[in-house]
Order: sequence, then C-alpha cells, then structure tokens
Amino acid sequence: MHLDADGLRAALKTLNAPYVEKPAITSIAQATREAMAKNSQTLARLTACIGELGLEIAEDHSLHVALKILDRLKPGPNRALPPGTANPFGRAWVVLINGPDCGLALCAWWAATLLLLKRSLRNGSTAIEASHSWRSPDNHLIPRRLWDRDQGRFLSDFGVDKAAGAYLRVLEPALETALQDLAAAVETGAIAIADGRLRIPRPERATEDPGIPATRDALLARIGPVQLPDVIMDVDRATGLSRILLGRDACSEREQLQLYGAILALGSDLDATQAARMIAGASAEGIGVMVRSLEHGDLIHAANAALVDKIGSLEVARFWGAGIH
Repeated sequence: MHLDADGLRAALKTLNAPYVEKPAITSIAQATREAMAKNSQTLARLTACIGELGLEIAEDHSLHVALKILDRLKPGPNRALPPGTANPFGRAWVVLINGPDCGLALCAWWAATLLLLKRSLRNGSTAIEASHSWRSPDNHLIPRRLWDRDQGRFLSDFGVDKAAGAYLRVLEPALETALQDLAAAVETGAIAIADGRLRIPRPERATEDPGIPATRDALLARIGPVQLPDVIMDVDRATGLSRILLGRDACSEREQLQLYGAILALGSDLDATQAARMIAGASAEGIGVMVRSLEHGDLIHAANAALVDKIGSLEVARFWGAGIH
C-alpha cells in the first residue's frame, strides 16, 4: 500500500505512541525516584510504621500534610491516591504523583514521604521524643521546670558563674590565643581562602605512642582468636536475647540461625538474601519473615534493654563514669 507523506507520519505516530506515553527519564535522580516508587511492598510496610514513631511535626509542615493524606486512604489492596491530590513534595515528584497511574502515584507518595521524613529528622524540623538523636532542640536542653527549681545546683555542677559576663571573661584569653594562632596561620599560608573556599591542608598523622601497639597485642593475645558467631552466641547466652526476641526458646537450630541472620540484617545494610549467603543452613525467606516479625512491636527494645543492663553490670563499666560530665 502506497502512503503519502501525511499518511506515513500518522502511521509512524501510531507505532511510536506506546513509547512516548511514558515521560522520558531526564536524570539519574528521576530514575532513582521511579525505581523507589516501584518497590511498593517495602514502601507500604515502612510508611505504616511511621505512626508508631510518635513524631512531633508542625501542622503546616509538608510531612504532616503528606501523612494526613495517607491516613485518609482506605486500607486494602486496591487503594490508590485520589486524582488531583495536591503535591506537597515539590516539583521533583510531579511527574510520578500527577501521572495517570494512581497506583504508581501512591507508591511515589510513600517514597517521597519517607525521604521527607529522613530530611526533616536531620534538619530538626521533625522530632521523636523517645529518640536519643532525633529530638527537638528544646528537649536537648535542661527542662524549664528543673532549671527554674535547681538553677543554682546546675551552675555549681557545671562550674559556671551566675553572671554571663564573668563566664565570657573566662573564655576571652583562650579566644584571643586562638585568633592569634589563626592570624599566624594565614600569614604563613597554612590557611587560605581560594575560589571562595577555605583551604586547610590535610593534617599529618600523629606519631603513635610506642606503648599502644604493645598494649593492643597483649590484649588481643589474652582474648585469643574469636569469630563473630562465637561472640553472638556468647552474648545470647549471657543476656537471653533469643528468648526475648522469640518470646520462647528457639524450636530448632535452623530457627536460631534465621534469628541471628535477621539481627545481622537489621543491624547493617544487608538484605535477607545477602544475610542468608553468610549463614549456612539459613534461607533468605526465613530471614525475611524473621526481620518483618522483629520490625514490629517492642521486642527489639526489650532485647536492647537486656543487653545494656548486662554491659552495665561488667566490671569495666565502673570506670566509664555516670555519663553526666
């Protein structure tokens, strides 16, 4: 059949239509976002755990808006992001969230929510009261009630003068010396500003104290050759971690190995398959099931508490101090 120019263009557009409906990936970052959005099971499981963290978020924060939308969705295998949902994550996620595939849009929403949670915890705009690292700035300070009641004792314990001026005068000599050292370093060229950046030479490695290698060798000789499996089992025997995590004694050696594999996977960047390759007799499926069971509830918190209590009972712990200075 003979086609004229217009007919040929129409036929080519028809043939090419399936390949142009999907937006082209313009960057590695966009490809990464799309790959994350396709991992729906992991995203669904992780976002479901966010509610258990006890987050402190301002109502006008984008993360609060994103989580509020997710709370409104009805549970079930067919849940999808309602068309026209406003995107609080910025332009980077527009292609996936505002696309025609509502299921993919929901997965992209999950992925964007998790990344926003990570960023918010790091910049301090979101906090977790029970966390040691991700607390709000106010929670890192002495509570106002205790400060008002015991201000004098705190100042005495910390060796701080009641008057701020007196405290600052103590710091002035050290500050003046440091500024003089900085000026000398600039004059000698040890520190310079080039291309708008502060240039500081890499420090030379300090000479090691001769006594350190001898002490280290003596300590290692006293301990002897130790493998990680031996350490894991000794800790388990001393603290009962397996019994705490399983809620009972392990039924078989295979179950014990899969529990150890799950602990190894959760404490590192390994997935279940990678952990299974390191442990003979354990399967990736069994470790994966164990990981999912440990991710929910307070079993890991209870096991950690038992481990901390055991460490605190060791003789060497007496030399660590109380941790308040």
